[in-house]
Amino acid sequence: MPTKDDHVFPNTTPKNIRKRNSICLTDDAFRKRLKRLNIQDARTGLSLFEHVWSWRGNPSLDGVDALVATFHQFAATIDKSRVGVSRVIFELPTELSKHSGRQGARNNQNHLRLKTKMPLQERMEMVVTSTPSLRIVLFHDITKAGDMEKIDDLVVDVREEFESMFQAELEENELIDMLTKVYQSNPSDERNRLYKEIGGKFIKFEALLSQCIQRSITKF
Repeated sequence: MPTKDDHVFPNTTPKNIRKRNSICLTDDAFRKRLKRLNIQDARTGLSLFEHVWSWRGNPSLDGVDALVATFHQFAATIDKSRVGVSRVIFELPTELSKHSGRQGARNNQNHLRLKTKMPLQERMEMVVTSTPSLRIVLFHDITKAGDMEKIDDLVVDVREEFESMFQAELEENELIDMLTKVYQSNPSDERNRLYKEIGGKFIKFEALLSQCIQRSITKF
């Protein structure tokens, strides 16, 4: 869970608060640090597009949508004047082998409490850039840090390219009605079908996402 020092900022564009002097990573190392990208409708918080590289948490769209919403609510409890979250740093407990000899107990939040020394944890950062209609959410591994400015450039590039590619679609009443219906519906097969149909409208962004990543790698 985020702590009071874990960088919840009022501005929803991350580039203005990152020190642009971090260690450079190899191309392969940079790609491996990417964990999950979700592009959400800002009004409902529902995902329009997702790409998963490697994810240890809840794999469902609803799970990630709820996680992002939780971080925004956390920011609001700290300072009601904040308009959004631009980054949150949190830790994931290490998955222990059954033969590690360490004992532990899980609490209600599914966090692992160890009775012996805690092993190295994976540190994750959620980076967000927002517009009135979209929220770009990128999760990446910062355990070893490095190339933070490339991450910031990547989320901004993704936002601009997604808006450019789907400007007309994002303004369609049909999409707005579908998102509203999913947002207001309880879990059901019909809701799942409709949510999947929404995602199908934006699946062609996959090819452009690869180009955005390559630009971020080769820019510096």
